[in-house]
Amino acid sequence: KIDGLSCSLRYEQGALVEPLAVGMHAAGKARIKPGEIALVLGAGPIGMVTALAALAGGCSSVLIADVQKPKLEIAAKYPGVRPIHLGTDDLGAIVAQATGDWGVDIVFEASGNARAVSSVFDHLAPGGRVMEILSEHTCQGWLEGYLLTGRHGLFNCYEAFIHIVDSMFNQHAKWLKTCNEIPWRRRIPSLNYQLTSHVW
Repeated sequence: KIDGLSCSLRYEQGALVEPLAVGMHAAGKARIKPGEIALVLGAGPIGMVTALAALAGGCSSVLIADVQKPKLEIAAKYPGVRPIHLGTDDLGAIVAQATGDWGVDIVFEASGNARAVSSVFDHLAPGGRVMEILSEHTCQGWLEGYLLTGRHGLFNCYEAFIHIVDSMFNQHAKWLKTCNEIPWRRRIPSLNYQLTSHVW
């Protein structure tokens, strides 16, 4: 089912619904404790909303890193958000200074960049949490593991990006078929996909 925009919403507002939902969901899943410090990698619409949602959820400050200065200039307008330009600033030194050499409590990876994804643990405090937001194959793998806890899973993804995980889905389906043929194996909960952005 595809719902149209309410007459009271402009297209510019409607375009923010998906980034807003993703950012709010990521902050909610992070189980933020009051006073924690977060790092957001990627200052696009989703990263920006995630930073604001993390502040609203209890973070005392949020560091947001990107390579594009115009995005960081927008981020700098929000109290509690500290922009970091990855081309000129020393991310490690800034994190160390902001956290007393301890590391951030939460890293939100919102860039989808392979280099950023591989660095999510570099600035994390012991016992910290990582929230991967824009890497479909990582999310698919996490979700398959999540199902083994006995809970059903829902994967929201852009319609254009879901093909990134199609081979992973095929392997999961083969694994489920084999599991169902083993008498002692308990049933695996469902993995559900919700495709968004049908306007593309």
